[in-house]
Amino acid sequence: MKIQHMPEAWWQLRKHYQPVLEAYTKVPVQCVEIVKDFDLQMPFPEDEISYYELRDLDKLLVSDPHDFAVLWWPR
Repeated sequence: MKIQHMPEAWWQLRKHYQPVLEAYTKVPVQCVEIVKDFDLQMPFPEDEISYYELRDLDKLLVSDPHDFAVLWWPR
């Protein structure tokens, strides 16, 4: 969880947490950055990211597990 969308979240999720979880569980793990503030203009290392608002949680849960997702939770 982050206050705002940032490239550092990608590094933490893709390079630290995802490999450990996939090695432990032996199944693909989807990376989801949960943010309060989301700026589409923020540069990001992923070619494409999937963006969901909190009301789209059902869509996120059935999305491709290889996608990097951002869940905007503006509370």
